[in-house]
Amino acid sequence: MLGNHIPLEVFKVIVETSPIGAYIWSIENKVNVLDCINVFANKAASEAVGVDLSSIVGGAVKDTFPNISETSLPDTFTAAVATGESKRILNFSYGDEKIKDSNFIVDVLPLNEKYIAILFTNITPQIKAEKELKTKVKELERMNEAMVDRELKMIELKKEINKLQSTKSK
Repeated sequence: MLGNHIPLEVFKVIVETSPIGAYIWSIENKVNVLDCINVFANKAASEAVGVDLSSIVGGAVKDTFPNISETSLPDTFTAAVATGESKRILNFSYGDEKIKDSNFIVDVLPLNEKYIAILFTNITPQIKAEKELKTKVKELERMNEAMVDRELKMIELKKEINKLQSTKSK
């Protein structure tokens, strides 16, 4: 566990200015993430989810993130707490009345027996850009295919013209 090496207050100082969103949850029930209390959130967390810090810190996870039970996070949380090892979710989707539907990379890090850190990055802009890029690539592939087909037709027509000219000159 990370907490054996870095005290909680030091961890808070480290992530306070980090560009990665960070929550620290107090573990109230080792098998149910919904019972955790959010005891810390950095500024990047607020920016990543678009919710003011005051509405996050001090609240129970089930109240702060009402749709969390419908995601993979509870199982990931339980596994991290049970093993004492960090767990990662590569494309975590979440949204509710306050938080716009978004995609995140999430790391769940047990700090010690009492606290767990949730570190995350909002990857929604990258996913959107990737979709736009794929759409543009498909458009370019269609244009390329049309241009190649046009060029092949031109070659065929040129051969036909040459054949007709050759026949006419005889």
